[in-house]
Amino acid sequence: SLPVRPTGPNRYLIIALCGMAGLVLGGGCAYLLEYLDEAIQNPDELARLIDAPIVGYISDLGRKANASLYVARHPRSLMAEAFRTLRANIELQNLDNGPLALLITSPDTGDGKTSVAANLAVSFSQGGKKVILVDGDLRKPSLHEFFEISDRRGLTDILQGKLSVEKALRQWDGGGLRLITVGDEAVLPDLLLTAEKVENLLGELKPLADIILIDSSPFLVSDAMIFAAKVDGVITVIRPGYTSREMARVMKERIAMAGGKIIGVVLNRIPLKRIGYYGGYRYYLPYGYYEKKKKREEDEDKKVTKKNELNLLRK
Repeated sequence: SLPVRPTGPNRYLIIALCGMAGLVLGGGCAYLLEYLDEAIQNPDELARLIDAPIVGYISDLGRKANASLYVARHPRSLMAEAFRTLRANIELQNLDNGPLALLITSPDTGDGKTSVAANLAVSFSQGGKKVILVDGDLRKPSLHEFFEISDRRGLTDILQGKLSVEKALRQWDGGGLRLITVGDEAVLPDLLLTAEKVENLLGELKPLADIILIDSSPFLVSDAMIFAAKVDGVITVIRPGYTSREMARVMKERIAMAGGKIIGVVLNRIPLKRIGYYGGYRYYLPYGYYEKKKKREEDEDKKVTKKNELNLLRK
């Protein structure tokens, strides 16, 4: 007998199979793109790669804000809170509460290590600590620009025996933060920086401070290895979506080769739209939100008060 209804094709089955194929293909493409992308994206992957905890999450506020002492200018902002969290995580690792010398470095240029070092130093100072911040980036110094001070004399003069540590220290803003800038940049770092000189320098600095932060050059050059060998710990600054896995791996190997120890990783310059993905500020609100909200509320109160006064006058 002839069929009374179509026997094929089965449209529902075809639609279901196409949907499943689309999901598999889409997921496969996403996985392939992530696999081929050399830049570090996943914080868990980073923690495994570096074999150190992530101790800080810092947002990207734009070029101008990133190259400034944002914590000093906006002590109640979420950026300042991020650095207070970073500060607390570091303090928790210093259980004996003795003077601590830390190196702030990164795998490559552009990761924002100097910004992290400068704002972290300010945060420690705001917390009542005696801080010495040293510009150890002999090839491309910039801390003096952050703090808007001259760079005429500093670390290179100390290492050459031309200047004492006490005379090289520069007080900043009348608080507990003092700085040592690079100084004469004409001197070749390879001829100047030695493990013995760094050890002697730290020996002189530790009695003068609770914490010493050294902003070194990236691990592209040998200078950072010399510092890493003599400090109490290394904080590495990683820029998600920018720092490559290979650069991070090489940095870790070089620090280990120098005898240094990575005590924490800072994820820096995280795009605001992805801050929740990286674990920081899961309930993120833009910096300055509370200040703007307060101003809006004050403006509303003024409007209500003015309206009430007008109503009273009309009566």
